[in-house]
Amino acid sequence: GIDFGMGMGAMGGHGGDGGAGSARDSLALQEEEIDPNEPEIRKQLREKRQKGVQQRMALALEEARERETIEAMEKAERSELAQYLGPKLEAWAKGKSDNIRALLSTLQDVLWEGSRWKEVSMMDLMNPAQVKKQYRKAMIIMHPDKVKQKGGTTEQIFIADYLFDLTNQAWGHFQMSEM
Repeated sequence: GIDFGMGMGAMGGHGGDGGAGSARDSLALQEEEIDPNEPEIRKQLREKRQKGVQQRMALALEEARERETIEAMEKAERSELAQYLGPKLEAWAKGKSDNIRALLSTLQDVLWEGSRWKEVSMMDLMNPAQVKKQYRKAMIIMHPDKVKQKGGTTEQIFIADYLFDLTNQAWGHFQMSEM
């Protein structure tokens, strides 16, 4: 039997198969093991504890279902965004996907309003140190986790994710060829 700190006296030696029974058997076993002479206060405390456990389990289940629903809705929204934003972003990136300077100098064309990106001219990006500085600023603004953390919309997160990956690839190319 299960010892709830009451000692073996209340439980006695139960016969039976000695193996693990079904959940119903273990519930019946728990009910059997309750001391019939249990003080009223102990019974009330045990019932209160059991009720609290059941409430926490129900709440956890409700929260999990809510998270799953939200995730499913976000996934559907991202799929929709890919259909209508994908071509726009791909058209913007065409011909400059390996050119960090071209990407940085035209980010304002695809970033959302209020992103705080300050337009940079191609002339400002001639020096590799300036490219590095602007690249780092861009990464701070368009890091998908940062955008999400700051309460960005699903559209902003989608754009940030696309630009983040593309700009990182171009940065890698730039590092190999110019640094």
